Amino acid sequence: MTLRRLALASMAGIGIVLAFAGVASAHSGFASGVPEPGSGLGTTPGVVVLRFYRPISILPPVGSNGGANG
Repeated sequence: MTLRRLALASMAGIGIVLAFAGVASAHSGFASGVPEPGSGLGTTPGVVVLRFYRPISILPPVGSNGGANG
């Protein structure tokens, strides 16, 4: 009987945590672009502008594939 109660209490605790867990997002959402997404273009644009909801930081690469000299 004690093992059953422990299992039920564990499931209830996990359920409560999942019910109140917030959404975590590590990505900035796309806000707008020029030219407009989905627009038909007759030629290649000279400039493409992308705007995001939050600032984007470009991080240096973490690993290396060895480069040309292996």
